[in-house]
This record gives sequence, structure tokens and C-alpha cells, in this order.
Amino acid sequence: MKRAVLLIALVLTMSSAGWAGACAPAAFNTMLGAGFSCNIGPLLFSHFTFASTESGGASQPSAARVTFDPVTSGFGSETGFELIDGWIVGAGQQVTTTITFTVTCQQCGIDDLQLEMVGGSAGPAVAMVSETNSNPPPVINLVANTAHTDVNTIFGAAGSLNLQKYIDADATQGGIAHISQVFDLFSTTTVPEPASLVLLGTALFGAGFLLRRRQGASEDTQAR
Repeated sequence: MKRAVLLIALVLTMSSAGWAGACAPAAFNTMLGAGFSCNIGPLLFSHFTFASTESGGASQPSAARVTFDPVTSGFGSETGFELIDGWIVGAGQQVTTTITFTVTCQQCGIDDLQLEMVGGSAGPAVAMVSETNSNPPPVINLVANTAHTDVNTIFGAAGSLNLQKYIDADATQGGIAHISQVFDLFSTTTVPEPASLVLLGTALFGAGFLLRRRQGASEDTQAR
């Protein structure tokens, strides 16, 4: 009996590994806690990091100041999140924020990534957001750099992406630049029946087999 209980507990632990809570609007530093992960639809987001630098006396965004806001509607079938803050620089200034995270499609595949920014620049200054994936295929190298632009890439379904995002407002050569919103939006393939249910069914079947075997051994002993 003890072996059956342990078997069920083990499979439940394995199958619930992706059952993180739903992502909610929060300061980005919430995402930096050890082991933090959260879900937006079928997507599991985890392994967040945040680093920011400034030069020329610019105001440097912090993880406590940047807002993480889930996006679940208003973009067709795509889901993801937006980052909200003010990356603002004047002449001689620059602000660069680097964010990394992992997105995993639970029992499905990611087949499209859209990167979007809201911002702009004047003079020789540049407002730019770029994103790369560190575990190709697929290879992703997206750059958004106009007032309100989006770029996207379509690829064969990937189960997981390790993404690195650069948010850069650069006016070191003069002018002004600002970025107020950055979006990551994902399209996914059809979600099949969760494998966790199959695992659970296997565990229950195994537990039943062990119980029947134990009961049969007990009846044989009593018959003797």
C-alpha cells in the first residue's frame, strides 16, 4: 500500500510541475524571486533576469519601477505581456535595459513571436527594442525602432524559447528618445489533451495493480 501511495505522489508531483499560478500585473521585481514562474494561457514564463545601465545622467529604470502586465485579449489569438515604463533620454544620455526569460508552451508549440514597441526619437537619437533566442532553432532576431512598430517571425512550432530582450534609448549623439511600452506576443499551436492526465491515469492503474497484487497475496496467506 505504501508503494502505491508513493507512486501516486511522485506522478502528481511531476505532472503538477507546470501548474504555476496565473501571471498578474506586478512590478517586474516580483518575477525575479527564486523559482518564480507564472502562466498566461498555455504559456509558462520563468527564469526572469533584469539589468539596466545608464550614462550621461539619464534616469535608469529599475525592476521595481517597470510594470509587467499580461496580455490575453485585444490581439486576436495571441497572448503574452507588455512592459511599461519611461525609457527617456536627452542629448548626451543613454539607457539600456536587458531582460531575459524562458517561455514554454505547455503541451503545445509556439509558432509565432511578435515584438512591438511604443516610443520614438528625434534628431540622431535612436529608440530601439531587439530580441534574440539563445536556443535555436528557430533563430529569432527582431528589431523594432520606429514610433509604433511591430515585427514578427513565423517558424516551426517550438516547445520552449530562451529570449533575451534589449531596450535601448540612445541620445549620446544628440536629440531625444523615449520608449514607453514593449510587447511580447506569441501564437501557439492547438493544445492537445494534457499529458499530465495520461500520467495520472498510468499512476492510478499502477496503484490499482499493486493493491490487487497485495490483496491476492493476503488471500493466499489466509487460505493456507
